[in-house]
Amino acid sequence: MTTYPEPRTIRAGGWCCRCLTPDVPTTTGGHGGNVCRQCATDAADVALFEQAERATVVEDPEQPGKPMCEWVADVDNFGPRVGFLGIHADDGLSVYRVEESGDCLGSRVATLIRLPSKKQPRTTAYTVRATASGLGECECAGFTRWQRCKHVRCVSALIRERLI
Repeated sequence: MTTYPEPRTIRAGGWCCRCLTPDVPTTTGGHGGNVCRQCATDAADVALFEQAERATVVEDPEQPGKPMCEWVADVDNFGPRVGFLGIHADDGLSVYRVEESGDCLGSRVATLIRLPSKKQPRTTAYTVRATASGLGECECAGFTRWQRCKHVRCVSALIRERLI
């Protein structure tokens, strides 16, 4: 009979079963899988977004009646994290942690960190510079190719609605 350590036991090192990072301190979950602290934090952030009682829904101006994104403000105002952004796309909802970096020449700079999900298990960070009028730029592949992306549109909408 195999016995697993108690849940939430910190081990000195190992592989994270979610992001496959080697030699990091891991927490043993109840199922016996090792999870690094970053993946545990990401999972907690996704749970905060999904269980939020008040989410502000911003409609798509190009398609009235269709939600473009959802915004949940963070209750912890002591860190750089401002809140969580859920972006609606054709393939479902992507949840991002939003960290504001400041102002730059009349535009706002924010870092969007995509939290892992079933369809996208790896985190990805994008730096977005946007204005309330919808102008801006992003580091994602969509902006590089088409000079427009959902990240700039959503951050511009949040600025326009005075949510960030």
